[in-house]
Amino acid sequence: MNIQTLIRRAQKLADSITPDMAEADVAEIEARHAELLEQIDFERNFQPEEKRLGIPSKGSNAKRRTALLDALVEAKAPATHSTVAAHATSHDRRSAITSALIARAVPGQQLLSGAERYAGLSLPEIARTLLSEHQRAEGLSPAEALTRGFATTSDFPIIMGNVANAVLRAGYEAAPAAIKAIARQSTARNFKAKSSIQLSAGPKLELVNEHGEFKRGSLVEGAESYRVATFGKVFAITRQALVNDDLGAFDAIGRVLGAASAEFEADFLVKLLEANPVMSDTKAVFHANHGNLLTAAALSVDALSAARLALRTQRGLAGEPIAVAPKFLVVPAALETKAEQVLATLAAATVDEVNPFAQRLSLIVEPRLTDVKAWFIAADPAAVPSIEYSYLEGASGPQLETRHGFDIDGLETRVRLDFGAGFLDHRGIVKNPGV
Repeated sequence: MNIQTLIRRAQKLADSITPDMAEADVAEIEARHAELLEQIDFERNFQPEEKRLGIPSKGSNAKRRTALLDALVEAKAPATHSTVAAHATSHDRRSAITSALIARAVPGQQLLSGAERYAGLSLPEIARTLLSEHQRAEGLSPAEALTRGFATTSDFPIIMGNVANAVLRAGYEAAPAAIKAIARQSTARNFKAKSSIQLSAGPKLELVNEHGEFKRGSLVEGAESYRVATFGKVFAITRQALVNDDLGAFDAIGRVLGAASAEFEADFLVKLLEANPVMSDTKAVFHANHGNLLTAAALSVDALSAARLALRTQRGLAGEPIAVAPKFLVVPAALETKAEQVLATLAAATVDEVNPFAQRLSLIVEPRLTDVKAWFIAADPAAVPSIEYSYLEGASGPQLETRHGFDIDGLETRVRLDFGAGFLDHRGIVKNPGV
């Protein structure tokens, strides 16, 4: 297939994207478009050499590359200086430059082999290095080198996007949400309502009679559901900052957006916990009829004992005991010291002075909780998931995209988070309003 045909196909794909198109469809088109661009670049590099050596341009890219290298060896051509060698090293160069820039923006990152030569280059110098693979770049001013680097088919936009994503991920992981520990992580295949699967009858096994008849149980779709939604924002890195070789712009925006994403997830879960939403049985999550809303009491060993008993005596859908074990104590910042005292291991002089909760519960201090008196105990979400949160499949955590700005003079950065959470069950968590 000739290059012009590939270019027309790529343009047709790009033109097929519309503002109202679903994100999944856009992603698929963009992936196919990227493959066509790679094929165009491949044909530009390989076709001239294939014609010169009389090699048929048929078969896969890998087979054509192998055939061309073999022909160059037989012809005693200086393969190390050929377009084949340049194409083969393009990916390595991109990885090395990306590694050098990430190491500058994210302390503690190890340099890949070969990245040292790019570690001291400015952003305009890196743009010139990449442009020189396709065109003359000598004499370009820093501003012109950056403008052309973003506007052409060089690797510069891809590299800058990878650097921004690495900084975003570092900022996101540096600000973990403690409240996530009481929730189960899952994935959502789409933006439709997501439900859990529950046993419609107790999981208790029953005796098989002499005729070999097994009694039936069944699985049903849970009545509780929630949806994943898309959240995000667009920011800009100015052309002036890029010309000034200010990687700190990437560092600042990436870390701020990463931390903001982690903060958003934590805030989402805390608001869900405090909202006490109504479940499918028309009762709130924390309700006396659910056996998980206790008489108000100050945090103490006796109050924790009552909360543990409430968990232990929860019943399944068929009324069977499920013996939920507590694992976490969740408190607002105002109760942190008291919680540490209640969970402390002390040298007991008598049996009555032994603290049964010492080293038994993991303390989670959540400063976003607005009620300074209320506290919770929760089960391991792997055993009894009361709260579940999900990311869209293939997009765990915040995703960052960059492009050369048109409305603004610089680089546009868009962060997107496909996230959702909801209560699936009331049996794995107990609340005490406190006093």
